[in-house]
Amino acid sequence: MLPHLFYFSQGNGEAGSSNIFCGRANKSEKTRRSWTYKEEEVLLASLKELVANGWKANNGFRAGYLSKLEYAMGKAFPDTDLKGMPHINSKISSWKKSYNSLMSMVQITGVGFSSNGTFMIDCDNDQWDTIMKKDANAKGMHYKAWPMFEAWKEVFGKDRATGEQAEDVMDAYNEMIHNNNVAEARAEGHINDEHDETNVDTEAGDSTC
Repeated sequence: MLPHLFYFSQGNGEAGSSNIFCGRANKSEKTRRSWTYKEEEVLLASLKELVANGWKANNGFRAGYLSKLEYAMGKAFPDTDLKGMPHINSKISSWKKSYNSLMSMVQITGVGFSSNGTFMIDCDNDQWDTIMKKDANAKGMHYKAWPMFEAWKEVFGKDRATGEQAEDVMDAYNEMIHNNNVAEARAEGHINDEHDETNVDTEAGDSTC
């Protein structure tokens, strides 16, 4: 359950504009839309669920992820006008742009987030000048709150498992293989419920390498 993270502005000019247009709307007007904090909460939770279910690819998400997110938003908000394209795609692109800028900032020695719970960048003027020289997108980000940053790491960060996380993945994989072998052995009549299952992998054939 994500805390009250969504009452804050999450990017540069993300507030959007009215859905009522006079005359012909340009491309930027069509993609801009005001999001409520609850909509952002559901979108972020849905993205994290996609990551947990293996939809994360090396350079983004697998094809079809926008349809999954549009469906999730429709379930949460039956009357919503949010579509995968352009609304959800535009919001995710804006979040990722802000995330990349924030990641660059916190890699500078002495730069981080304030310790008073405001989720704002903590740095001196010289450090901010350095940031601005490196990243034009950082303009206007200094005095904004970024409470989604930790959740964004999970969604946009590198998806290669390392250390204990990799061990957990391998343990889960081995358990899945073992359970599949047990099921196959039962189906073929090699074991029954009273049989010791510890040697099933060798009886049914070891699938690991």
